[in-house]
Amino acid sequence: MKKSKPTLIEDDLDILKDLLEQGYPLLESLDLLVSYQPNKAFSHLKILLLEGMDLKEALQYFQIDSLWLEYFVFISKFASLSEAMQGASALLKTKKRFINILKKRLTYPLCLICAMFLFAILSSKVILPQMLTLLASFDQNVSMSLGFKLVLYLPFVMMFAILCLVLFIFDIYNCISQRNFQKLQKKLQNKYYKTILQYYYSLKFACYYAVLCQYVSGLYDGIKLMYEKMTDSDMMVVVYPLKQMLENGYDFKACIQTLSIFHPAFQNHCLLLLSMGKSLSHLKDYISKTEFLLEKRMQYISRILVGTIYGVTAMFIIVLYLMIMTPMMGIATAL
Repeated sequence: MKKSKPTLIEDDLDILKDLLEQGYPLLESLDLLVSYQPNKAFSHLKILLLEGMDLKEALQYFQIDSLWLEYFVFISKFASLSEAMQGASALLKTKKRFINILKKRLTYPLCLICAMFLFAILSSKVILPQMLTLLASFDQNVSMSLGFKLVLYLPFVMMFAILCLVLFIFDIYNCISQRNFQKLQKKLQNKYYKTILQYYYSLKFACYYAVLCQYVSGLYDGIKLMYEKMTDSDMMVVVYPLKQMLENGYDFKACIQTLSIFHPAFQNHCLLLLSMGKSLSHLKDYISKTEFLLEKRMQYISRILVGTIYGVTAMFIIVLYLMIMTPMMGIATAL
């Protein structure tokens, strides 16, 4: 059986970062952490360092958030270890804030959808068959009305919708992880894929490039450095065409405007900064504004979803009630 990797969580890495910021040597910092609280991960990390690995190589042998590790490995090539760890932790916190926005706004609608799905299954598989059996005992025939079809087929429609949503999310993840520029360009032709992919790559590029501008002065130098140092990152689908266009004589403004992989809000923000002569390190403002707008957008979507679910559920219950009560009233009249 394959041995699982030791886990280093964000809090562990933050403590190590604090010690490095205070000037403690790396190995002594690990000894100090182990003495405070026995931690097999830190002990294993020290062993790897003593074997001659540097910290970037050693961390590859641990279960760490992939975004944290990718950012740390990249930034540590031209910044101190403590600065790289601090930046990686800040980026991970930003990622978690975006995820928490989605959780906060979508948890309640998703719970309602699950409850509605279970109720639809209960109605079509339990309540409806029992009603038909009861009516058959009184020699009553039920026609395949629209209401009957709604109760019977709603669970299958919901299952199909949920399956499509899962496949859509998986396809987006697969498109990003494969780092296939041609496939990505095809997805950008679809408006449903386009918005999500544009937000993802614009935000990630802004996170990396805003920090990179603090260490590299030229715009082309920054792109070239990302191209040389991020060969295993999904950012290559952004960096490679940018580098090619800059080498072909395009200025940075034209590159940003031309690439459809960037969200229009990101393009406008970049162009505004460049026209004002400001450094692109101010792209951090774009990240904060996008976070605020995402909160507002998800709040709006949540209200629409909740209202729609309540409406469909109410209609479903009314139809089910009429399907049950109308034949029963006919039976009661006949008696």
